[in-house]
Amino acid sequence: SKVLLKHANRFETMSTLDIMRESAILVRADSAIQMAIMAILIAPSSIFLLSRTLLHTKVMSTIHLLYSPLSQLMSSAHFLYYWSFVASIYESLSHTVISYALAAPILFTVMLLAKSSIVCSIAFTYSEKPHTLFIVIAAGARSWKRVFWTYVWTCILLFGFGSSASLVFLFMVNLLHELQSSSILILLAELALGVFYSFLFVHIVVVGNLASVVSILEESSGFIAVKESFNMMKGKTQVAMSLFFVSTLFMGMIERLYEYRVLGIIPSSYAITITSRMWEGPLLVFMYSFLLLLDAVMSGILYFVCKAERIQTFHMQVHSIDV
Repeated sequence: SKVLLKHANRFETMSTLDIMRESAILVRADSAIQMAIMAILIAPSSIFLLSRTLLHTKVMSTIHLLYSPLSQLMSSAHFLYYWSFVASIYESLSHTVISYALAAPILFTVMLLAKSSIVCSIAFTYSEKPHTLFIVIAAGARSWKRVFWTYVWTCILLFGFGSSASLVFLFMVNLLHELQSSSILILLAELALGVFYSFLFVHIVVVGNLASVVSILEESSGFIAVKESFNMMKGKTQVAMSLFFVSTLFMGMIERLYEYRVLGIIPSSYAITITSRMWEGPLLVFMYSFLLLLDAVMSGILYFVCKAERIQTFHMQVHSIDV
């Protein structure tokens, strides 16, 4: 509360670019501790997260073998008018689910501890309290259980939303087909539903990210933290989603480069040698780790921005009642 009262005016007016700039300032101001957290916790996790594509490819090849007979059966039975289009959506969803499942051991342990430590470091910096690496990690470890249950609830909400959205999508496509709608109308309906559900999916992810910060800096956890995060983000949804898209874009680019230049999974016209892997691999791991660090810092700043906005709105409502 002292931090919010001291920096309320500055937090309230922050835009997406302002949060990015503030994150760079915070990393530079507390560079020793932030870089130590990145080296100890984030960098080893980044190696696993970037290399999990090797396991992911083998698992997806097995699922594809099981998936092909179902695809042929559905197409031959004319159960779906645009089965190939829907199948591609389900295949993409399978990629996402398997990717997160393989990363779960790291995401639920080391990465949660790293994010908790980084957010605690931000709180210490804003409150001008002296802190060391041990104090920051110890504070992050104390809040790990709350963050864990919040993360579990976020995954439950995402799974539930994805399942219900898939069923609604199948029902709508089949309904339009039974009504003998034109192919253009069916395609437009599919695109509209896809965009709408993608927006809602991203919104749940962003709310979940902010809820993890709420669990670190407050005593709430689980569904209560998710609900608190949803209420806090009102008025700052555009800022939060912009930060998410920027982080996801750059991390996705580094993941593709790692697959292309280090793992060699994507067909490459350039020769991949041991020498190229020795210098490109560590460079991409460092870049990916630094992006994860900045993403955690931006999430922490977003919490203070949303909290300041909510407090300001509350004060305005109280003032209007008094008048």
